[in-house]
Amino acid sequence: MSLGPSDAPPISSPMVRGIGQRRRAHDGFTLVELLVVILIIGILAAIAIPQFVRERGKAYDASAQELVRTALTTAETYGVDHADDYSGLSSAELAQIEPTIPISAGHDNAWLSYAAPDGTDHGYTVVATAAGTGDAFTMTLADDGALALTCSIPATAADGSGECEDLSGGAGTW
Repeated sequence: MSLGPSDAPPISSPMVRGIGQRRRAHDGFTLVELLVVILIIGILAAIAIPQFVRERGKAYDASAQELVRTALTTAETYGVDHADDYSGLSSAELAQIEPTIPISAGHDNAWLSYAAPDGTDHGYTVVATAAGTGDAFTMTLADDGALALTCSIPATAADGSGECEDLSGGAGTW
């Protein structure tokens, strides 16, 4: 004898109800499982966030280093245009020659904070400041043609929280 659809046990039978109740009890996560996941995410964040901040500082400093190199090239262009006389060199003059050089802080970018002759006719100094770190990257071309590269940390970071990120390997100079 075969069973037909009308011979099937009703849906509300204790056997079906018990299985459904057990299944619903295991549908979610336990508090311990959730706490373990939150702990793991917290540990990963504690490792990743400081690394992210360091990399961001390096990016700010790299931007300022590139800007001071651009300013140096632009200053050389100024010198060619003025028969190697840098006496009128300024940030505004460099920005006129190369319009992509920012000469004021803004938009979270590095800016050319200083450009001037060094007191001789053939030497000058250009300084670019990193937006996020405040590190100042300086290139000085002496009258004899010697090039000096330095980096200084702002006074607000004198507690040791700042550092000149050096993309070439050492701190302080690049």
